[in-house]
Amino acid sequence: MKLDFSVHLVDMNLSENFSGVLAVVPVEDLTSPKLCEVVDRWTEILENAEELVFSNSIFEDSEPWFGFGASVGNHILDEQSLFSSAETWDSSFENATIKYIKTLTRYNTINNNGGLITHEEMETGTFAVLWLLQKDLKYLSLYLEYLNSLDLDLTVAQLDVLFSLAKQYSPLQLAPLKRFAMEKDAQLLNDWLVADRMWQK
Repeated sequence: MKLDFSVHLVDMNLSENFSGVLAVVPVEDLTSPKLCEVVDRWTEILENAEELVFSNSIFEDSEPWFGFGASVGNHILDEQSLFSSAETWDSSFENATIKYIKTLTRYNTINNNGGLITHEEMETGTFAVLWLLQKDLKYLSLYLEYLNSLDLDLTVAQLDVLFSLAKQYSPLQLAPLKRFAMEKDAQLLNDWLVADRMWQK
């Protein structure tokens, strides 16, 4: 399979001092149709990640955080930057993002010996699913499926999601998330969800 993308080692968070390997898809601009094409390519790459990405020699000596990006000219955008630029609600982009999260969740679940190589500070898919949740709470069930594919004992990035959701939704609206965290005994999430502490911050 031949897809137009390249693999780059990128400084993901200078303050945390960690790097990530991104599968970067080139794009002419950041209009909604082009963003849709990018996320579609991410999904296609993920469906064949072992062959297309993890066979790259960059993974031979280490297991850096792996995610996706897009490039406009010489500028590389990671997942967070790309979804921050997706201000308009477009059904095609919405559907592409849903498929991306479902594919990522399936990959993580099938490869439960470690799944997609992620870093707890910035788990792959976090900002895509947050973008959906901020648009419509109907995606909460999709988020719970995604959460279930992560190592909840290590996650840190999902606290950023919780704080964002608390600004937009009430404890009653997020009751399914609270139940999920209790059932999974996800201590870090429960620390903020129990007694509605997250809304008192």
